[in-house]
Amino acid sequence: MKSRTRESEDGATGFESDVERALTELQAALHGAVELLGEYPRKSTELARALGLERNVAWKLYRLIHERDIFAAARFVPGAASMATFVSGAAGAGVPESALDRVREAAETYERVVRTHAGDRASADIMLGAKAGEGGEVALRRSAFRSMSFLAGVQAMAQVQTFILAPSTDGKAIDGVSVNGFVDLTRVRPDAPVVIGKAMATDHDGRVVGSLREEPVDGPLAEGECVPLLKEFCSTPLPRFRRNPGERGFVENELAEGPVGRMGAIPFMAATVVRGVGVARRTGDQTTMDVVARVRTPAALLVCDVLVKKGMLPGDEGRVGVYSDLFGHALLRGDGRERYKLASVHRMERLGEGLSAAHSPDVPRYVRMLEHVLRRLGERGEEFEVHRVRIEYPFSPTSVMVTFDLPG
Repeated sequence: MKSRTRESEDGATGFESDVERALTELQAALHGAVELLGEYPRKSTELARALGLERNVAWKLYRLIHERDIFAAARFVPGAASMATFVSGAAGAGVPESALDRVREAAETYERVVRTHAGDRASADIMLGAKAGEGGEVALRRSAFRSMSFLAGVQAMAQVQTFILAPSTDGKAIDGVSVNGFVDLTRVRPDAPVVIGKAMATDHDGRVVGSLREEPVDGPLAEGECVPLLKEFCSTPLPRFRRNPGERGFVENELAEGPVGRMGAIPFMAATVVRGVGVARRTGDQTTMDVVARVRTPAALLVCDVLVKKGMLPGDEGRVGVYSDLFGHALLRGDGRERYKLASVHRMERLGEGLSAAHSPDVPRYVRMLEHVLRRLGERGEEFEVHRVRIEYPFSPTSVMVTFDLPG
């Protein structure tokens, strides 16, 4: 017999609807029992003292009772043993048996929903995904980061991807700068290949745009160099790269072998100017300006900034979409890419104007690096607006796309 997933009129699956009903009843039952205590606990520590609970159990129960987002509340449902401890403590504190029966029944109903739809709590957390809130998704992403670090043989404290957008000289196009690199890139396997990807431009239908005019920010590369490093902001000695043939005719820049572990951790940054990366105003074929950070190396953090020349994209903070590249480049699939878009809680934040707004405690000397890049381009930092999306433990492989509407 084929299993089917029910879907309600508002798009919620049968699993989500059943979880919502079960959690709502469990919240109500717990709240009703706690209200029958002699004095209502206003902190988790007070709940722990009143019922003789361990602090961690009391904290979970308190969060579960008071969490307004019903799906986020799922993260705080304690196990069966902890729930039995709550019932026992509440009975000892004089809560009537009828109220405790309601708690037992609600807890059993929730566990039954989890077993029926997911099999276990861990699988239910995965199925809820972003619906369980940022905290629940971060827990999943953190686990993925650890697993992918072993698989890839490398990890980083932070991946940095910064785009600087300004009108071209004639005002008809947008010139861009891509600043990218890693903070504390660390090998965890000595034989792991560390490939540094290259940028790619596509139109809305996913077709690769003809060759772009790319220029290293710090001037032409010397013989034997293949990555446009910002040498002042890299480790000493400088990281070494070699060029290898990749799939489908691509050429890959691979980091040369180095020591394993924290003693071999390196920072490096690279920057390229790309002329004519997009049109400055809306056309029949192009209505948005999209920039993409590709996440391929496991990182504890992604800092993706977009610096936009003031007045160029007025009133638009940008929209963020995260796409799974597990089955290939999602963004090369045209309109079909939306099938690979992940439910996400991430938002683009407008930090303000001027480079001081771009300060990040996660990226050493970040503002100084941006000043260096803009100085090389003959631009002034105070003429730019700073937008940022910050993602802890980003899934890999994914593409993080930021979209701005072009002016008419």
